[in-house]
Amino acid sequence: MRSAARQSLLPPLSPGNPSAFLHCRFLTLAPGVRPCRAASSAPVGDYLPPLFSVAPMMDWTDNHYRTLARLISRHAWLYTEMVVAETIVHQKDNLDRFLAFPAKQHPIALQIGGSNLDNLAKATELANAYSYDEINLNCGCPSGKVAGHGCFGARLMFDPEFVGDAMSAIAANCNVPVSVKCRVGVDDRDSYEELCELYS
Repeated sequence: MRSAARQSLLPPLSPGNPSAFLHCRFLTLAPGVRPCRAASSAPVGDYLPPLFSVAPMMDWTDNHYRTLARLISRHAWLYTEMVVAETIVHQKDNLDRFLAFPAKQHPIALQIGGSNLDNLAKATELANAYSYDEINLNCGCPSGKVAGHGCFGARLMFDPEFVGDAMSAIAANCNVPVSVKCRVGVDDRDSYEELCELYS
């Protein structure tokens, strides 16, 4: 199982091999957020993640797909596609295009990506107006464009200290839970101890 889960940053994951990665989700409640009832009966912004979710996937978990997923189950925790923090910051006059969603999609988490603390903080603050139920940091994307040239996504797993700073910046600018999507390991950094270091 471990050898199947281990994935080098290069080459990127093959779309035909979904077993090559595991989605690890670590939830931290932000200050002022309290546990609550089941998702189906809780008011907006007052959810606990249920036992299953539709994971963030580029070119898949768009508004249309999430609407379909919500028709299939009102209990699933939905994620957006990854939205790069710089996109949110630089498109602040056109945010509906990237952040708007129908109210019926709750509970839903916004996944953001980036490696600039200021932009991660600004993007989170701008996203507050859209009432997401959680903000998720992408530390799992292995594509060359993201983890290679962009220096974020799975590349962040090599820098646990930055991930901690990024999570603090995100949490300080929202009042909902924040979480991380990561891999079990990247390249030779794939031991249990190194995974724990990322969240220590």
